[in-house]
Formats: sequence, C-alpha cells, structure tokens
Amino acid sequence: MILNKLAFQGAYATLCKDFINYKRSLGYDYTIRQCYAVKYLCDYLSENAPDKIELSQEIVEGYINKKDSESSSTQVKRVYIIRQFGLYLGTLGYDIYLPPYNFAKKAKTFVPYIYTKDEIQKIIYEAEKLEYAHQAPNSYLVYPILLKILFSCGLRISEALKLTIQDVDIENGILRIRQSKFKNSRLVPMSDKLTEDCKKYYSSVGHYSRKEGYFFEVSPGVPYAIGSIYNRFRFFLKNAGILHGGRGSGPRVHDARHTYAVYALDHMVKQGMDIYCALPILSTYMGHRTLESTEKYVRLVPAFHIDIINAMKEPYKGLFPEVADEK
Repeated sequence: MILNKLAFQGAYATLCKDFINYKRSLGYDYTIRQCYAVKYLCDYLSENAPDKIELSQEIVEGYINKKDSESSSTQVKRVYIIRQFGLYLGTLGYDIYLPPYNFAKKAKTFVPYIYTKDEIQKIIYEAEKLEYAHQAPNSYLVYPILLKILFSCGLRISEALKLTIQDVDIENGILRIRQSKFKNSRLVPMSDKLTEDCKKYYSSVGHYSRKEGYFFEVSPGVPYAIGSIYNRFRFFLKNAGILHGGRGSGPRVHDARHTYAVYALDHMVKQGMDIYCALPILSTYMGHRTLESTEKYVRLVPAFHIDIINAMKEPYKGLFPEVADEK
C-alpha cells in the first residue's frame, strides 16, 4: 500500500494519512504522485508549525509562495493541496486560513483548434490509407473507426481506448462510457452510419468470436496506448496538409472533442433549439460535471460560430460565478 511506503512524520503525520484515506473514501484516486505531494506538505508543516495544529496565513503563504525558477503550474498544485487539506482540517474543528483559489491562478492561453469538416474528412481519409503491419496487425482497421468515434461522439481519447467489446452495443448503436473522468458513467448514442461502421470493424478484427477484451486492441487483451495514438495522429495531420505548431501548440487529438462540442451546439441552435435546453443536453452527452465546463468549450473559440456566442451572452450573463475547480 502506498501510505505504508511513505514515512509520514511529525505532528501532522496521522492527520495527513487520514486526509488521504478520507479523499479516497469520496472516490478520488490519490495516486502515488498525490500522496507524495501530501507528504511534502506534511514535512513542511511539521517543521514550521510543530507545536500546534493550525494553518495560519503566515504558514500557508510560506508554503505556497512562488519559488525561484518554479513553473506556475507547480505552484498551483501546492495551492490546491493545502486548500484541500485546510478544508479537511476545518471539518475537524481546527483553525485554518484558506488562500484564495486564484492565489496562483494558472494562465490559460491555449486556444483549441476547431477542425473544419473538410479537414476531418482528410484526416480520416489518411487513416483509411494505412496498410497491414505485422507488429500491429489491426492498426489499419483501428485508426479509421477510432477517429470517426472521436469526431462523431466527442469522446475523450482515454474513454475511447478503454471501451470494451461489451461497451460497444453495435445492435442498438450505443457506447457505454464507464467510470470516466470524475468517476462518471454515461451512455453515448451513435449515428446509424457510425453504428454500421462499428459493425464492419467488429467483424473485420475478429471480435465476433470473443465476448471480452478491449474494442481497440494492439493484441488480445492489450489496449492501445495514448502515446501511440498521438504519434500516429501527427502523421495523419502532416499527410492531410494540416500544420502542427509543436508540443503544447496543437492541433491535438483532444481538439476533436472541442470540435464536436462546437458543431453539435451549432447544429442544435440552427435547428431552433433554445440555448437553455441545448447546453444541458450537450453537457450530459459529453460527461461534463457542470454547464460551465461545456460553455467554456465554446467560449474558447470566439471566432467560430458567432451565432452561438451571441445566443449565450444574455442567458448566461453572470450565471457562472468564479469558483474553484477543485475535487
């Protein structure tokens, strides 16, 4: 067990371990990386406030103040950890100071790439040109249908790669997304055309003889790695004549999800659906926790579909207050 391997010491040791177990009881993973972050916090508190369990403003700010040559994202993670731990101590009756959630707010300058319909067709066309490869015998079948699912259903790439044979209902055209981000599950309907394509793929790769395993497999029981998908996707972009700006610049695989959100909402608005009704439907379909998450997908691309942006201005003006996006 991870907690047994970490030597929590000092006055806060038991509280820190109890905090990790508490978060896990709520359904959060708290993997080795997060446990080490709590261990680092425990060491700091035990050294700087050993005599009394408290989170004073001086102690908290000493922990979260930006260090030399430190990235803003690293500082943000420390703010998040100590805020979460502080909230936990507060429930136990201890005196705490909580730093503002935006004390070290990470700048979000990245704008997602919205693929045109012509670009989507070119990318899928390049995927369909793949030929049989001995080291990955099904790859020439996998990539075309995988990309069609990403662009047509707005799935996260992690969700698509976790699909099992049982999760893909090719008779009724339904994808079952199980325990995805934030531990949510949902049903995602597919179009008739995509359902038919899934049936053809299902037969071609030999899934008809098995009832268990991943829908997209490198070999029996071995799913595709996200890194492999990213590398191959870059290859498709290049051959489709779509320039890539380098690491951190895009276009990305995940932008297929942003693209789906924009086109889906645009379609609903053009069909005459009230924005009040359209956004919650899209939010549920995409597995977002809040309407704000879905709204941001569109707000991030102001140059696209100005009719959506205008439709959202008044109904959602002031609806989403600034709150911390915390677990």
